Amino acid sequence: MNTFVSKIHNTLDKIRFFATKYKVKPERSGGYVDNQKPKEDTEMKEHKLEQFLQDPEADLGTGLLATRGLGFCFTLKQPHRWGKTEEGISILPFGGIGGKLEPNELPGASLHREAIEEVGSDVSITDHRGNKTILMGPESIEKISLATDLTNEPLPIIIFRSPRAEVGRKPFTNVLIYAGKFTSGEIRPIDDPALIELGADLLLQLAGNPMSVKEFQEAGGKITSRINLPDDGILKPIGTAIAAARCLKAGLLTPRILD
Repeated sequence: MNTFVSKIHNTLDKIRFFATKYKVKPERSGGYVDNQKPKEDTEMKEHKLEQFLQDPEADLGTGLLATRGLGFCFTLKQPHRWGKTEEGISILPFGGIGGKLEPNELPGASLHREAIEEVGSDVSITDHRGNKTILMGPESIEKISLATDLTNEPLPIIIFRSPRAEVGRKPFTNVLIYAGKFTSGEIRPIDDPALIELGADLLLQLAGNPMSVKEFQEAGGKITSRINLPDDGILKPIGTAIAAARCLKAGLLTPRILD
């Protein structure tokens, strides 16, 4: 009898452990936890910006999620980064202004420098303090609570922990993505060959089904280019652009958040 009772207690303990670990809710609550979708009411993890800046497993980069006119403004990457389809059609990747940090440079200063170098305008960075930051991995997306001890350093709206495959490089790159607006009404492509401007709906379309330059312009997208682009070239969002698309699709990014 005592053995039987002990088995019952052990079974109940396992059930309680399972329920606690996976946060199972009773059926009468009318809800469930979908582990693939972030929930607003789940407990936020707390992080410091410094832990991403000093991550020994990751290189560091910045990206600007700039809003202007039609919506988002990205840059087309340089021709040496273009690819080809099996049919020989050019693949034209585009993403946010930004790049690697120089020695002892902080992310905010890096973005000011990159914006001037790439489009000829400084940028007003939105400090995301007081709001939750979106932390993304290759297969995950969640909101976290982020803080910093650095004076006057803005907080990113998205941190994209992107895996790398290059030999001799760190296994990840932490891309710190900031929302911002250009301080000048006139911008132009300087370092990269073109500016790509589009609304949120068109960005989501491109993330799911890349389209040609001609199709993109017919759909309402705007391209300002200093070189001739192939009409059949396929536009492909990467980096900051694909991160924004994933956040839009998950419902974690809205125009109101970017203001």
